[in-house]
Amino acid sequence: MLHRFGLWAAVTTGLALLAPTALRAQTPAGPALEPHPRIFTITATADTAFVAIGQSVGFASWNKVPYKLVGFGELTPGTPAADMLIVSPSSSISPSQLVIGLNPNVVPYLFPGRYDRTVLFAPVDSPAEVAAVLVSVFLKNSGRPEIASVVGSTTKQPVLSPGAWVSVSGKHLSTPPITAQANTAGLYPTTLGNSQVTFNGIPAPLLYVSNDRIDCIVPFGVSSGETIEVVVIRLQAGQASPFPSEPVTLPLQPTSPGMFTVDQSGSGAAIIENVDSVNQFLTTPNSESNPASVGSTIRLRATGVGMWNFPLADGAAVLSIAGSLAGKSYNPVAPVGTISLFIGGQSATLLHVSPAVGYAAGMLQIDAAVPEGIGPGAQPIVLKIGDYDNSQQNTTVWVQ
Repeated sequence: MLHRFGLWAAVTTGLALLAPTALRAQTPAGPALEPHPRIFTITATADTAFVAIGQSVGFASWNKVPYKLVGFGELTPGTPAADMLIVSPSSSISPSQLVIGLNPNVVPYLFPGRYDRTVLFAPVDSPAEVAAVLVSVFLKNSGRPEIASVVGSTTKQPVLSPGAWVSVSGKHLSTPPITAQANTAGLYPTTLGNSQVTFNGIPAPLLYVSNDRIDCIVPFGVSSGETIEVVVIRLQAGQASPFPSEPVTLPLQPTSPGMFTVDQSGSGAAIIENVDSVNQFLTTPNSESNPASVGSTIRLRATGVGMWNFPLADGAAVLSIAGSLAGKSYNPVAPVGTISLFIGGQSATLLHVSPAVGYAAGMLQIDAAVPEGIGPGAQPIVLKIGDYDNSQQNTTVWVQ
């Protein structure tokens, strides 16, 4: 993405150090450069040491006087990404030749426009005295978010439902990769990095963002209607960019059940746990080398459940769902749609159905018994919620 940028640097001589410890940054020669780095020279009086007060990448000894990089000064109040430049080496002995360039971990994600920075240097014994290089970076208007696809995180199908976990793929979507964490109120954010995703105008809880993919959860507030409109919005200083993505319209169903698969392709072996017969909190991964026996309990998790009989807050982390009545466990929170599970074509007995504890609202956990009479090997497993199922996934479970 560096073709977007022009880099121009000039010395701000008014900020040079006063004598006798005069540290000076000589202006880089040449016109605006795109996208190559600039070379400039630092000079100072002899026998003067310099200190690093800010960013420092390394140290190299060249000649007489050591200096280190202080940091990046803001010339435009409120301008983000103060670390958009890299100076190498960041410390040395003057006179020294340095290179100033663009930070590839920051600059590709910024908005179009002009960014002004001052790169500051200071002596060790006089940190208040600085020399500065003014750098202006010009970003061309080519970073508008572009949505290539929106699919269920489990099914990989472009059909969504309220509370479904979703993956949005495209270009210029967000920042470098960030995985979301629930806040102290137990809620996942609707803004992460510098991005939002809206479904019919409602901000979605975000689980992960990167420049080419965002994982999020469809808000429960979109429950009415047959279609859903998805938009990615880039933010600047907390404000919406004037260039959101073009909206993408997809079918909306009451449910769109899907199970996570081992290879994350949306089909094949499902991520399933074999539950210990004595202690239900002990599980092992179901696999060809560790199949489930007939009559034993397996545990699976799925999304695309749709609405629940108890209102769950968008992006709320589920902390507890269990209760007890007359000595027996129960779960008062359940999906509105009727749930059925079929293994090897036979109906499986559901032992426990609830929101999955430790996950954001919208994830379903099911404990079920493997039906009698099931043959060994990889058996098809189909989850149906309401009128829809995940049969298009062709998921399987290993049976002994």
